[in-house]
Amino acid sequence: MPLPVWPSGLDHRPVVEPFDLSSPYPDAVVTEFEDGPPRMRRQSYTQIRKFSYTIKTETASEFLLWDSFVTSTLGNGVSHFTMPVYLPGRGCVSRRCYLDGGKWTAKPNGAGSWLVAFNLCVFPT
Repeated sequence: MPLPVWPSGLDHRPVVEPFDLSSPYPDAVVTEFEDGPPRMRRQSYTQIRKFSYTIKTETASEFLLWDSFVTSTLGNGVSHFTMPVYLPGRGCVSRRCYLDGGKWTAKPNGAGSWLVAFNLCVFPT
């Protein structure tokens, strides 16, 4: 089954450049020994970058499109989607993403527009 795609009626560009929240490596696996210092080893992982993202919906219908995408599409068990993501220094590239914890917030921004904020987790190429 193909992944859902970011709705074409929503602007994917963030209001401000996203702030990179992730660290490049996960914590080491620590093994305690009865006699001697603990041993630390790197663990394998998929490097997912996490960005603090804020988009602006200009109209009430854009906000309803966002709400429908999150509740109807992502809320029905398909949490991953593809979208053009702004990566600092690279511009917009298409990536597989998900909303961290499925959580987001919205604040009115005057005359029908909203600022929608979420942590966007982005998979590598």
